[in-house]
Amino acid sequence: MTREEHRKHLKRLYLKTLLITLAVCLALLGAAYGVFLYMIGGLDRTEVDEDNLSVNESVNEKVINIALYGVDSRNHDYNGRSDVVMVASVNTKTGQVKLVSIARDTYVARINHAFSYGGPELAIRTLNENFGLDVTDYVAVNFDSLAEVIDAMGGVEVDVTEAERRQINAYLLSGEPLYETGYITLNGPQAVSYSR
Repeated sequence: MTREEHRKHLKRLYLKTLLITLAVCLALLGAAYGVFLYMIGGLDRTEVDEDNLSVNESVNEKVINIALYGVDSRNHDYNGRSDVVMVASVNTKTGQVKLVSIARDTYVARINHAFSYGGPELAIRTLNENFGLDVTDYVAVNFDSLAEVIDAMGGVEVDVTEAERRQINAYLLSGEPLYETGYITLNGPQAVSYSR
């Protein structure tokens, strides 16, 4: 093989390798996008009227605040009380994300019941008015949707004692009871029961 033939061979090999690498990357991106669409496909989307949210306009515009609610309902017919209230702050300049948990028994008017009384609008307005925030977006999960999220992630690994196993089974809303103890993977309903 002459030097010129060797160069052509290397060039073809390089081109084939590049094309295969690009095809694999595109396939992976397509698969990731498909998984993303599948995961958000079951989400219920609710618009809130931003005029009713008491948004604090003086908050740093480089930070996006999103309210996160864990509500104590089991279906979508009842808003439920927000037993978990968190704020995720995303700094768009640095990429830094901070998560702040607000205790449900915080001495703030309506913090725990706002979601139940007035849905996401009242819950967001309560956060904005009491903490000087500019929240306009939110995510809320109830017991059923939290179990679905945990199942979609493949469960959660927890070191379960015998006393915890009995309590998990006592509060289990649906699904198979837990028979094992030790470091095991809990499915969605079991993990929700564990957290309760």
